[in-house]
Order: sequence, then structure tokens, then C-alpha cells
Amino acid sequence: MAHLFRLLFFITTLTSFQQAAANIPNDEVFFVLLDRIDRLEASEAANKREIASLQSEMRTMKTRFLEKEESLLSEIHDLKSKLSDNDFDQDVNDLRQKLPEKPTKDDKKHDTKPSTYSAGIFHRDLFIKEEHRSMEVREAVETEVAFYATHSQHDVQHLGQNQIIVFDQAITNIGNAYNSHNGRFVAPVAGTYVFHVTMMGGDTHAVTRNHFNAYTDVDGRTYSQLWVQPHEQSSQMFIIELSAGKTVSVKNHILDDGFVGQHMSTFSGFLLYEHYRPPAIVGK
Repeated sequence: MAHLFRLLFFITTLTSFQQAAANIPNDEVFFVLLDRIDRLEASEAANKREIASLQSEMRTMKTRFLEKEESLLSEIHDLKSKLSDNDFDQDVNDLRQKLPEKPTKDDKKHDTKPSTYSAGIFHRDLFIKEEHRSMEVREAVETEVAFYATHSQHDVQHLGQNQIIVFDQAITNIGNAYNSHNGRFVAPVAGTYVFHVTMMGGDTHAVTRNHFNAYTDVDGRTYSQLWVQPHEQSSQMFIIELSAGKTVSVKNHILDDGFVGQHMSTFSGFLLYEHYRPPAIVGK
């Protein structure tokens, strides 16, 4: 197309210059035409460069637009997530505000009709308990307590009455709350604990001749008992709330009795969850 344009322009120019050919030498006419053609070609090249530059700029603008669009879509997604959370919190607050307020003492004296307060306070207490429960679960992971201990000796005999049975091999002792030298577990924090005791009976037993009797001691108080027949095992698992510093141990009940160890008699326990204590309110 460009060559056709140049050819037509050349023919037109040549025709216009033929009228002046009588007064201008032929060689001068030829060079004037060449000069005009060179100028047109230079102008065409400049136009091509400008078009290429504009096309490159348009591609750059398109890339930036797509990046901006992607960024805006990401921000919209984040805002929608935050808005959903805020709506949930607002719904909870709206429900709390709709609950009836606690009546005063004077209201209770004069109000003889059934009150809707009981239903309202039930739901409000449910909110509070759920909040406290979630806080207890978060607090529970702060302290890790778990142990598993066995008795390594095979034949344990001649135990004293109320003597602590020392499970001397602490295979697991997370938190170091169990002492394998004296057989005592000391609660490091206030909480709800789970314990499990297994005892293996020997051939014969003092006095009774037919069973071995041990019990679980919680800070000087008998908490549970195990009766074990010869060559049999007896187990117990129990759940108990302990304050920090309380001790738990397994004790022999009858003087001069014994049992079978060798990892057949075991003592274990762990912290189920730590008790949450709200901080004291200053000035109250």
C-alpha cells in the first residue's frame, strides 16, 4: 500500500512538474522529485515509530490495569470476610441487648407474675459460660502434665502398712510432676486430672492369703481401692480436681503384703484441663 501511494504521488508530481519543464532543466526536476520522495519516506518511518510507541504504551497500561484489578479484587475479598465477622459479632450483641435486664429487689417484691427474666438469664448465662469455657480451653494448653511409670522389680514383698508403692521407672514424665524416687505425683497447677492404676497380684498374700489390697491416696485421703487376686490384674481410672501442690500416690493396705512388678503394675496420669481463674478486679 505504501509503495502504491508513493507511485501515485510520483505520477501526480511528475505531471505537475511537466508544465514547468520548459523553464527548468530536466536534471533539476529529477532531483526535486527525489527530495520530496525522501521526505515522505522519512515521515512514514516516523509515523511507524510513533505507532509502535503507542502500541507499547497501550500494552503497559493494560498490564498495570490487570494488576490493579487483581489487587482490588483481593481487597474486596478481605473486606467481605471482615464484614462477615463483624456481622456475626453484631448479631451476638443484638441478641444480648434483647435479653431482659435483671430485676431489682423492689421489682421482685411487687412482681407476683411469672417473669421472663429466668429464660433471659438462662441464655445470658449460657453466653457467659461458653466464653469462660473457651478461655479455659485456651489456658489449658499453657501447662502440659502427663506421666507413665512402672515398677521394675519382679517380686515385691514385705511392704509396710500404708507404705507408698514407688513405681521406679518413669517412662513418660512431661512436666516432671511425678517423682520416681518417692512415688508421689504433685499437681503443678490447679485443674482436673485423670489417673490410672494397674496392680498385679502375687502367689500368696499376708493375712488374707487370697488377694492383694492397694488404694489411691490423695493428699492423705483414701480415694479408691484395688482388690487383686493372685496372678491377676486389677485396674482403676478416676478423674479428680486438684489444687496446686496436692499429692497423689498408690499405697499398700495390709502389713507385710506384696505384689508383682516387672512392668505389670503401673501408675499413670495427665492434666485434662487447667482451671481458669479470672484476674482480680482492683477496688472491689
